[in-house]
Amino acid sequence: MTPPLALTATRGWDITGKAAQLAVAAASLVVIAALCFRSDSMHEALIAAGVLGVIWVICVYDARTLLAPNRFVYPGIVFAIGAAFTLGPGAGLEALAGGVVAFIVMLVVALAGRGRMGMGDVKMAALCGAAVGVRAVMPMLVVTFLLGGLIAAVALGSGRRSRSDSMAFTPLLGIAVLVTAIVWQSYLF
Repeated sequence: MTPPLALTATRGWDITGKAAQLAVAAASLVVIAALCFRSDSMHEALIAAGVLGVIWVICVYDARTLLAPNRFVYPGIVFAIGAAFTLGPGAGLEALAGGVVAFIVMLVVALAGRGRMGMGDVKMAALCGAAVGVRAVMPMLVVTFLLGGLIAAVALGSGRRSRSDSMAFTPLLGIAVLVTAIVWQSYLF
């Protein structure tokens, strides 16, 4: 089942083929590796790789199905926050606060949208907020919504989609985590 309007599964921009999936995976690995090499310790690098890996598994799943499964999201949140506490109490609290802030902001957006945004996106935002920490959570959310607006504008403007079509949102959160990790300072990146 191809999602009607998804970053990674749209008519005309379809990257659901094997070559395109390999290209996305390779690009993701390059960015993850660069972030890990930038890290001060192997411990931080392994945590960053693990958290980003979980995020991207969920992003790919959501892009294909429009679902962010709880069996991945909840353990991912626990892993991200628990692993942050292994870096010290400050890092753990930074991750916890980032997850809570992202969850609350997205919950307000989801409730205001009256069903236009799924609760899987809200829970995924908590995982992504825990990944970037409280200092970088607002830039992450701004990047997410800017990407979403840009993609929706292009899809609507080209006539490929209508306003009633759905869009996989977690891949946008995943991209925003990578952008935020590269541009803003956080406890992990």
